[in-house]
Amino acid sequence: MNKKTFISLVSSSLLVLSLLSGCENTITSNTSESKSSSSNSETSASLTGTPANNTDANSTPTTSETASSSNTESSQVKSALNLYEATYFDVSVYGGQDDKIENGVYQMDDYYNVDTSHVTDTSFNFSVYKVDGTTEERSLIFKEHTAVFTGDGTTAVYNGEKYTLNFSFPDIHETHPDIADMQVTGFPPLEGVTLVYNGIPGHEFG
Repeated sequence: MNKKTFISLVSSSLLVLSLLSGCENTITSNTSESKSSSSNSETSASLTGTPANNTDANSTPTTSETASSSNTESSQVKSALNLYEATYFDVSVYGGQDDKIENGVYQMDDYYNVDTSHVTDTSFNFSVYKVDGTTEERSLIFKEHTAVFTGDGTTAVYNGEKYTLNFSFPDIHETHPDIADMQVTGFPPLEGVTLVYNGIPGHEFG
């Protein structure tokens, strides 16, 4: 092999190697760009998407609580009448039954009182006492509880675990809007009893 032929072969080999190297760089570059593009695409997607758990965490369920609070307030009924903080007593203490008069003295049966207190626009407290007809000694038979006004504000109710007491205020003595008369159902000792308060200024009776 002469010198010219050797040089020609070396040059051809170098050219082939150069071409092969160029192709490899091009492939590597394209692959890198593809991976970079894919990575950017995924990053973009993660930034624009909203994970479900983030939505739940940021949700504030106040609507039902607000509605519940609103319903509680709207359910309160204001009294249309004036209830006194006083003792409403069984009207039977006034007598009137001739067969109970002995030696000119009326023999009183045991009777019941309802004491009212802490009267507000929407509620009042009450307790029930049994009164000895002879000694007038009072015994507590229904502890103090709270009744709320209902309907058009002329009735009231106490909802307990064992008893539900309904209060009505008939205008027997024509004193409305002041309450002189009270009737209670739902507690056996008070069934059929009319309770009165005779100390309203301008409406006293006896």
